[in-house]
Amino acid sequence: MGSHHLVIYYQGLMGSLHLVIYCQSLMGSLHLCDILPWSNGTTTSCDILPESNGITTSCDILPESNGITTSCDILPGSNGTTTSCDILPKSNGITTSCDILPESNGITTSCDILTESNGITTSCDILPESNGITTSCDILPKSNGITTSCDILPESNGITTSCDILPESNGITTSCDILPESNGITTSCDILPKSYGTTTSCDILPKV
Repeated sequence: MGSHHLVIYYQGLMGSLHLVIYCQSLMGSLHLCDILPWSNGTTTSCDILPESNGITTSCDILPESNGITTSCDILPGSNGTTTSCDILPKSNGITTSCDILPESNGITTSCDILTESNGITTSCDILPESNGITTSCDILPKSNGITTSCDILPESNGITTSCDILPESNGITTSCDILPESNGITTSCDILPKSYGTTTSCDILPKV
């Protein structure tokens, strides 16, 4: 029931021969062993498919994870095809409860991790390159992970939602839309780009 040893067969397949490695228990049963080519023979309970082109089984091992596995599929080259949880190829195996899609071209799930956020996640979708397509909450790419309850669209060309954050306001927000490049198109209240966040009850239009 305990120890295993390797049994090597040359098994014919349609006339050709190929190497097949089995694990044989003391009870005599045989089963296939998945061995990472550079794992020095150390095996896990998962299938190791570093070159599987995204075809995964119950658990894959990240080729650069030094054999540290999680309960998720690890698809560094899956082109955004994710399962219940993916691991960021550069996250050193630190996982969250979210899908990590730094190259998903704006296709997000319940929660993404900002590529430069060092694994710090929030309850919002992080779309620094979403071209203005936002969800319930975005994180400003240069805000160091500090989020608010508003959409942050520094490059939205004046297309705003309930509340935007001035790109240079260091995350200080008000109850108004901040449109420094709105060319005079205002909503209920705008903030003057050089007013340092000081607002009135009126629209501020320095260029009428």
